[in-house]
Amino acid sequence: MRYLVLMEANVTPSALYSSRARRCLLLGPDIYDYQVHNPGNGTQIPCITFDRAVVCYLDSFYVNDMYKGWDRPDLTPPLADGILFSDDCQGCKVVKSVIGRPLYCGVRFMQPTATRPAPSFCELISVDVDQSLYHGIMFESANFCSMIGGMITSCGVHGVVLHSGRGNKVQDATIRKCSHQGIQVDSGVGDFILSGNKIEACTDSAILVSAGASDNYIITSNNCAIGNNGGIVDQGTGQNKYVAGNIWR
Repeated sequence: MRYLVLMEANVTPSALYSSRARRCLLLGPDIYDYQVHNPGNGTQIPCITFDRAVVCYLDSFYVNDMYKGWDRPDLTPPLADGILFSDDCQGCKVVKSVIGRPLYCGVRFMQPTATRPAPSFCELISVDVDQSLYHGIMFESANFCSMIGGMITSCGVHGVVLHSGRGNKVQDATIRKCSHQGIQVDSGVGDFILSGNKIEACTDSAILVSAGASDNYIITSNNCAIGNNGGIVDQGTGQNKYVAGNIWR
């Protein structure tokens, strides 16, 4: 067991950097009003990076406002995530955390190169993202990862994006006031579950499965009845899917 306490609010980006970590436990790290200053000259520097981390646990992480670290109003801020899962992360978990105004995604799962495995079997439980410049949660490349609970609000593009990977799940989340889709499933992505989510007041569809060969997925028990310009749009051409028991207007 390891405890981590940051004594100053204004710390260096990527101050929490876990590389090749093995079964390290970050328990109640007491990070409050944590602000990112000097996020870099056009480079992406997240607040926290899990890089090839295995069975790491982060509880009660709080990023107040990543915009406050950008002091050049004449330039576009660099695309910085709140939390980044990179490379072969396995079994990592983030719970009861809040990410305010991230400069790219609140949380992003990514695979740096095609020769390295994508993050797998990682979980977000009760993780909130507010006013993300782009997406709330992005499964850019991930396998068997999940978002359970949490609230995604006022994102500049989509609330949640499934871009690549298989076995991923979004369950019991609340997604509100996103500028495009509540949940965007990109073309050809399959083998996913979207269940029990409440999606409202999004400018475009609550859930969009883009046209393509998506298959082997379940979309059920989602409440999309309030304020979305579109309900559930399923353009996947696969035959092995279950889309039923949802509410929308």
